[in-house]
This record gives sequence, C-alpha cells and structure tokens, in this order.
Amino acid sequence: MTGHGVGRHRHEAPAVPSSDSPRARGTLTEGLVLAVEPLLAAEPARVVEAPDGWTLRTHNHVLSVHHEHTIVITRGRPIVLTAA
Repeated sequence: MTGHGVGRHRHEAPAVPSSDSPRARGTLTEGLVLAVEPLLAAEPARVVEAPDGWTLRTHNHVLSVHHEHTIVITRGRPIVLTAA
C-alpha cells in the first residue's frame, strides 16, 4: 500500500510508502500534491486483493481501515485538502 502524487492522472509519481522504506528517495517540493494512504490494522496482517480485482482486505480478516488524505506541500506548513 502506497500513496502517490496527484495531478492529471489517477496515480502519479512519486510513490509515498505507508511504512518506513529505506529505498524511498525523493524531495518534497513546493506545490507537490500527494495522496497519503495508510492501511491500519488491529493486528499484524498482509493485504490481499479480492477476486473482483478492486476490493482489498487483510489476509486474516482483522479489523482494519484504509484512509486517505490529500496534502499540498508548501514552504511552511503543508495544506491538508481533505481536513474536516
């Protein structure tokens, strides 16, 4: 599960890992728009795709949630577009 850049297409670079990823490289620049998409689970779990090709769930059916925030990188504090 990763977040991604937001622009003219549904999923753009850069990839935004939802966990610590030593291979993740890149610079957040002013004006960059990102979708941050963590999946939180009540217990350790792997994500699996359902036969419909769209639905995601945990392999062990533990309580979990997938959430997304869209964020604009600025010189100061980021702007969370999806904040209530």
